[in-house]
Amino acid sequence: MLQYHGTVTHVNEDTRDFAFSGAIDGKEYPMVSSLGPGIAVLHRVDANTFESAFRNGDGTRLETARTSLSRDGKSLTRQIRQLTPEGTRTWTEVYERR
Repeated sequence: MLQYHGTVTHVNEDTRDFAFSGAIDGKEYPMVSSLGPGIAVLHRVDANTFESAFRNGDGTRLETARTSLSRDGKSLTRQIRQLTPEGTRTWTEVYERR
């Protein structure tokens, strides 16, 4: 089971909340992302890595991510790709435990 929530503020845009509660089992789960409400599917790659795909309700936006926890458990890295009607964006997020 994986649960998380947070808030993102895009440059020149409103603040948006996101949340997920489901399993890393390849099944569809409802999710609210920064792209709005939709469906997410997560599957495990290995003991420290999973991949996710999120599609918004009308199918016009897709976000895929590869999330990896370091072997020492001190950092989490997410490689993200968003496909929207406005184009494609990719970026990497790194979170470090303090």
